[in-house]
Amino acid sequence: EIEKRKKDYYKALMSGQSNRYTEKENIKEWVLFLLNTLHASIKTLEENYSNIKDKKSYLNERQTEVVNFITDNEPVKISDLTSALDQYTQYILKKDVKYLVDEGVINRAGKGKGTIYYVNLKGN
Repeated sequence: EIEKRKKDYYKALMSGQSNRYTEKENIKEWVLFLLNTLHASIKTLEENYSNIKDKKSYLNERQTEVVNFITDNEPVKISDLTSALDQYTQYILKKDVKYLVDEGVINRAGKGKGTIYYVNLKGN
């Protein structure tokens, strides 16, 4: 952000340093520049995250495997996942499933051992 607004950066910097160590010292312009830059940076980061989240590209390889398995075999239980994806522990798969449910990628129906999971078509 500072690179984009280099002219404003130097103007604010010079303004803040013009009466340094005197009673007339005023860093208001520098502080405003800094806050505006932080605000713009936060806005950019939020937009980037929104783009990633909407595309579901934030899933790691294992989570993508889980979603693909559920898509191909829905509805599935945790036991189906642990049998099919036996290279991963049940703990890891449960953690991934919880994350996927929380993110709205998949849905859950039922409770306990009877819980089934299926793909959230609205999220795709």
